[in-house]
Amino acid sequence: MKASETKLQLLIEGTKQYVIPLFQRVYSWDRKQWEIFWDDLIELYETPVPKDHFMGSIVTMPVQSKPEGVSKFLLIDGQQRLTTFYILLSVLRDISKTSGTLSKQIEDLYMFNKYANGNDYYKILPTQGDREFFFKILKSISFESESQINKAYKYFLKEITKSNANPEKLKNILIANLSIVSITLEKEDNPYLIFEGLNYKGLPLTQGDLIRNYFFMRIHVDKQEEIYLSIWKPIQDALSENLTTYIRHFLIKDSREVKESEIYSSLKVYADKMNDDKLIEYLTEVYKFSKYYTKLLNPELESNENIRIQLKRLNRIDVTTAYPFLLNIYNDYEMGIITSNIFYELLGILENFIMRRFICGVPTNQLNKIFPFLYRSLNSSNLIVSLKENLRVKNYPKNREFREKFSTAKLYGAGDRNEKAKLILETFESNYHHGEQVPFEELTLEHIMPQTLTIYWERYLGEDWRNIHDICLHTIGNLTLVGQDYNSEMSNNLYDMKKEYFINVSHIELNRQYFRNVSNWNEEEILKRASYLTDKAIEIWPSLWGDTEPTEQPRLVITNKVTGTKPTTLLICGQKINVTSWKDVLIKTLEVVYTIDEEKFKLLIDEYPNKINKIMDGMRVPQKLSNGFYAEVNLSAESIKNFCLQIINELELTEEDWKVEIK
Repeated sequence: MKASETKLQLLIEGTKQYVIPLFQRVYSWDRKQWEIFWDDLIELYETPVPKDHFMGSIVTMPVQSKPEGVSKFLLIDGQQRLTTFYILLSVLRDISKTSGTLSKQIEDLYMFNKYANGNDYYKILPTQGDREFFFKILKSISFESESQINKAYKYFLKEITKSNANPEKLKNILIANLSIVSITLEKEDNPYLIFEGLNYKGLPLTQGDLIRNYFFMRIHVDKQEEIYLSIWKPIQDALSENLTTYIRHFLIKDSREVKESEIYSSLKVYADKMNDDKLIEYLTEVYKFSKYYTKLLNPELESNENIRIQLKRLNRIDVTTAYPFLLNIYNDYEMGIITSNIFYELLGILENFIMRRFICGVPTNQLNKIFPFLYRSLNSSNLIVSLKENLRVKNYPKNREFREKFSTAKLYGAGDRNEKAKLILETFESNYHHGEQVPFEELTLEHIMPQTLTIYWERYLGEDWRNIHDICLHTIGNLTLVGQDYNSEMSNNLYDMKKEYFINVSHIELNRQYFRNVSNWNEEEILKRASYLTDKAIEIWPSLWGDTEPTEQPRLVITNKVTGTKPTTLLICGQKINVTSWKDVLIKTLEVVYTIDEEKFKLLIDEYPNKINKIMDGMRVPQKLSNGFYAEVNLSAESIKNFCLQIINELELTEEDWKVEIK
């Protein structure tokens, strides 16, 4: 590269053009930068013999245009500065139109290539987002806009008018007294590496910015606008803030592991091996898959109704980690390799896998290791069977565990639990095959036993009301759907009043049919309804093993009912602990949880203050743990089992991490 000190006059005189790459950000200087620039300029203006004032550097690279015409330079760095110079020249030109030849001189010498045509007429060619406003200012066309370019023009017009400065003297200082370091790259220099280095030192760029810049620094200036408008802009407009995440998922779909902090570097390593023509083909591929990704994010764009509905369902249970896999099968569908029916069924299998793991509290952190390599593991001759075979050995809960956890899992609370719970209940309701579709968007979740118990509810539930409320409140047995006509004040009403609404007012068959014959609402009835809905859940999300699930060791199971059983051993997180009662199971489970994750243990206190606390007040039979906390142990075997399962779910542990041997 060549570096030399020069003046603005030498940079912009003559037949030439500075091309701001289309990938660059739009003009973004604001009042802070304008004030600094103006203060420097007016200080020179007021100095009797002004000295040269350093204004920074401009990095350019000559590019060959086709056909040959105006000499063009790619403006790699200094966009904001050079654009500001031209805005100020435009102001000086406009305020001197009625006096002398200054206005004509500025236009002919510094602003336009007088005898060139088209875009070559302008000595500076801004990025696409700035052209309309910038060209109007250069052509002295008045307009109203909130663009930074228009704001800059108005700022300098105001300051010059207020200072009553002489336009010609200001022009001379601008072009002759501002010193600039001009750095010109040679052909052998790597422009995108230099650009990358310059931007790491300046305003931080997102990885999406760096990726865009990388592509367009390698695309010839004559092709940039066409490729920008036909390929990159549609990607950018469609994905917006999701662009960087999309690029990561696009890279991962080819069985790569790409960290969030290494998206740009991962793409660059791969693309550096391509020649420029191959790079454009690769960018075209990025564009093609971006259209699938847009549909994943916005299923309404999918024309096939069944697929559209299934994609909406997947988004509600958060399958973002599966997007790399979905990109590949979406491509198979769009390319006609698989039918819409197969695609729909594959999406259903994926929902089954995610839903069962969610209910059973299987940690989600392993999904990032499953989905990048899943597509290439499938047998293309029978994708449906192959996908089931692959997923069912990836910590996929079998029927026994799913049945157990579905009845006891906490389905209401933080994160996306509420949305998943609502989807589950909506799915049950859909299976009643209404003649007219129920408007699910108008329904909301309702706790039958309310979240805040009144004195009447406490008496209604009996002396064990604290335990029943803690264990059963957010489980599927106590949750239902209600419509907008359901007054929020009814939430604390006693069961008889709620039953009246469910049967005679609600249009939800899930309520009308079930509660008709339920006279009381207590722990027994909540568990009974949970068992009823569990049967439905297994029908809707059947085991991927089919009817041939592998058999398990019978003594290492927790059966549906543990009343009357005697536990002998607790196996938790690799530890084997002898126990003699279900009370021992509870105490040892809590103590191990505390040693594994003290912070999550403290969160359990917030969640279950009547079960675990620093003080024993309010507990009927408290027992002190080895860590100094107290636990309520006056619980039935069934309640202890359910409570421990909820704790395990809260900690995102699996059935492999907590088992009890029983006699």
